[in-house]
Amino acid sequence: MKIHFPRCAYAKQSGDTLLEIALALWLIGIAALGTIRLQLWAERAHRAALWRTHAAYLADTAAEALRSGSAIVRVMATGNARAAADLPDGGMRIVDQGPEIRLIVVHWNEIALWPDAQPHDARDCPPLGSGGITQCLFVTIAK
Repeated sequence: MKIHFPRCAYAKQSGDTLLEIALALWLIGIAALGTIRLQLWAERAHRAALWRTHAAYLADTAAEALRSGSAIVRVMATGNARAAADLPDGGMRIVDQGPEIRLIVVHWNEIALWPDAQPHDARDCPPLGSGGITQCLFVTIAK
């Protein structure tokens, strides 16, 4: 007696295979990770721009105070206090560059946007040493 098996029922089914579904989920995961990375980069860039804006405001405030005749010690103390409050590891100093010129240096430490980033030229910036990049804003004014 001969046994007849029915034809395979899988040939009539339609739909996606497990491999196609796994590949689609993998692609969605890669796209989601890329989106998260882009969002983190944008947040760091926004924060760095905000810190540069704060530093420019502090330098401008110090320049206006010096032009109005305030004592340099008082301007530096106020500037250092505000820089420490507004900027990460922030500080400010005022350096006499000559008989008619003063240099206002506002510095802070920020996390690098990319792991291999190096400071551009931080010779005049004081090293802060907390693993980030020291950023400086220089403003030169006449006495």
